[in-house]
Amino acid sequence: KDPFLEDSVRSLDSGDWVFMALAENKLMLDVLRPRVIQALQRIPESLMSYVPMQGQVALRQSLSTFLERHVVKVPVQPNELVCMTGVSAILSNLFYCICEDGDSVLIPAPYYSAFDSDLSAFCNLQRVLVPLDSEAGYQLTVNALEAAYHKAQQTSGRDPKAVLLTNPHNPLGRISPREELEAILGWCTTKGMHLVSDEIYALSTFGDRSWPSSPASDAVGSGPPPVGGQSFVSIAEVCGGKLSDHVHIMWSVSKDFGMAGVRVGVLWSKNSVLLEALRGASKFTSVSGPTQFLVTDLLA
Repeated sequence: KDPFLEDSVRSLDSGDWVFMALAENKLMLDVLRPRVIQALQRIPESLMSYVPMQGQVALRQSLSTFLERHVVKVPVQPNELVCMTGVSAILSNLFYCICEDGDSVLIPAPYYSAFDSDLSAFCNLQRVLVPLDSEAGYQLTVNALEAAYHKAQQTSGRDPKAVLLTNPHNPLGRISPREELEAILGWCTTKGMHLVSDEIYALSTFGDRSWPSSPASDAVGSGPPPVGGQSFVSIAEVCGGKLSDHVHIMWSVSKDFGMAGVRVGVLWSKNSVLLEALRGASKFTSVSGPTQFLVTDLLA
């Protein structure tokens, strides 16, 4: 039985069920708990007052160093980061800033169902699905993007504004190979579209093993073929850290650290106009001072 289940769903945990409705990494709890307790005991009194809504300098410095080392693998400037209460808040504010009412966003499908509310609660955006072909290893192809692009044009009478990519993928767990990301980035650039890369699962991978993979499937000619890449590659690596004004990357402590309840997400963009708009929007989705201190301490 799962001791972490809430009472409202504990009835499902009869011993014959495994609750899989939440993507949470409970394996980190025993590692993080003592660090969290220590950090909370050292919160400075100043953090009980107002703090920078987009994230304190110390938090953004810690995040930039962490992202450089472990996620995007290229230099990140703290002043290019905006922090909010999770990736959902970032998505809502980001698309509010880059889209108009009724615009379309292309989303590879299947996809994380909460994107529906993230893109519609304030923005009223049309989600146009880009089917991933299981027979082709769930690859996201330029042909599929092109078909969805024309479908969006026919439906709304406008060019779609963005592609929302999740890498590693949720719910498939597939890692996008570098060559696939290069093709997607090139296509978006040609179309003048925003490419929003949700990299919230960047560190939740199987190391250098493809999925699905097992001793049996590793043998030549046996088992299903590997799906996607072996090692995570950020879209930032693909463009050599030179993000255009139309490329935006998100990460959070929710999945890799198993700290969804802490509600801290970060957006990296080099679009100065967008960053200024998001700093204003962050007033409504700001991370509390004590929480900022906690995450700064954990990432140090």
